[in-house]
Amino acid sequence: MEDNKKDFEYENKDGASEGAEPKAERNDEPPQNNGYSGYSSYNGGYQQNRSGYDPYGGNNGYGYNGGNGYFNSPPSSSPYGGGPRKSKSGIGSVLIILVVMVALAVSVIYVFSSLYGYVGSPDDGSEIVDGGGNQPGGDEGAEPSGDSQQGSSTAQGDLNDKDFKLEPVPAEEHYKLASVFSLTKDTVVEITTEFITTGSFMQQYVTTGAGSGVIISADGYIVTNHHVIEDAMKVTVKLADGTEYEAKLVGSDVKSDIAVIKIEPKGEISVAKIGISGDLMVCEEILVIGNPLGSLGGSASNGIVSATARQISIEGNMMTLIQTNAAVNPGNSGGAMFNLAGQLVGIVNAKYTDEAVEGIGFAIPIDTAKPIIEDLIAYGYVTGRPNVGVTVKYGTYIQSVGNSNWITEVRAGSDAEKAGLKVYDEIVSIDGISFTSAELVNAYLDTVKIGDTVKFVVRRYTKSSASFWGTTYTTEELTISLTVTEYKK
Repeated sequence: MEDNKKDFEYENKDGASEGAEPKAERNDEPPQNNGYSGYSSYNGGYQQNRSGYDPYGGNNGYGYNGGNGYFNSPPSSSPYGGGPRKSKSGIGSVLIILVVMVALAVSVIYVFSSLYGYVGSPDDGSEIVDGGGNQPGGDEGAEPSGDSQQGSSTAQGDLNDKDFKLEPVPAEEHYKLASVFSLTKDTVVEITTEFITTGSFMQQYVTTGAGSGVIISADGYIVTNHHVIEDAMKVTVKLADGTEYEAKLVGSDVKSDIAVIKIEPKGEISVAKIGISGDLMVCEEILVIGNPLGSLGGSASNGIVSATARQISIEGNMMTLIQTNAAVNPGNSGGAMFNLAGQLVGIVNAKYTDEAVEGIGFAIPIDTAKPIIEDLIAYGYVTGRPNVGVTVKYGTYIQSVGNSNWITEVRAGSDAEKAGLKVYDEIVSIDGISFTSAELVNAYLDTVKIGDTVKFVVRRYTKSSASFWGTTYTTEELTISLTVTEYKK
């Protein structure tokens, strides 16, 4: 069956190593400048020679680092510290001997009391604590149960399954981190991608990228990020046991940054149990498993939930994500965030990039991802989505105009293309409303419904002449109305 891949809009592949060159097709797109400087264009796949610059740039610093970065000790009157130096005397020797004798006496008492199983009086009201480090409120020492086999079966080669459902269950037992890893590690896969890149002099060559994914059904459905597999001509999946499969794209959604791919496993495979991200609490411990740097598959990092519903903007797209302090690195994108019940509660997709910042990573809540995944598996696209089809970015495209909202991409077959909107039209207003950022434009477009009529007022600039002193443009202000239809693959 033919793949469901469409020409989605993210200009900037995450999955690229920091400092890579911008995508060749968008060399002249306006730079970003908004209040969320520092977020990478997704954390996803570590990619060699792939576009992956920070679209916002800058250094917004998120607080202070204690001045010079370390604590200053109070000044001492001695160059060696610890107060003024004193001359030696016999009294000092006697004190040393007394200290040694007291220490020996305490040691003897401790050893003697240890033989009876406690230190101190058994009547002092203290409890004897399990040496295993169990914490109250959970069965930390429990052994994990076996992997669930979730998901319905599809015919060989058939990528869509309209009966597929993810069945989340409440967390009941909680395990130690090592047990959670043992329970879940085989459900996380390494993803390698190949792309055709056009370089200078129209030379084409193959570049590679990498990311992570999570197995969500026994018949081979795998969830990952849209930006990990976007534009890939080949996707290879490597299981925890080293088995490799070529995967096919089932469906991908740029807005949610969710994609589903499928393999045809030759034997039984482990499947992730689905949790309920809405039950997460701040400071709850979680485990992240993925493929950092594209070469360290099966790596685990632990942390806590720093925020359960953090709203951030990535490439002008507002997202509500789980924030964590667990280590998230390029290549972790598409990987798993598990709770201590061993359940999938998030899909890792972004991190905060700044030299002065550590421990700020993000994951898509599984409650948000679940209906997207089910639609992608059933139809190859997300149902009910408007087909407006424009990518809007805020920045400077024409120096004489300054910062503004620009249409930087018009999706083929979209309502915008049919109505006549073009790349680098400057947005003056939409339905009579002016906007000061791309986030506000996108937020407004998210409210339109199928059947609505949306009126764009745009300025279109056409080069009239170019000289040593610069380029001049002729300007035309246009009113373009479009009728919103449903996006279908």
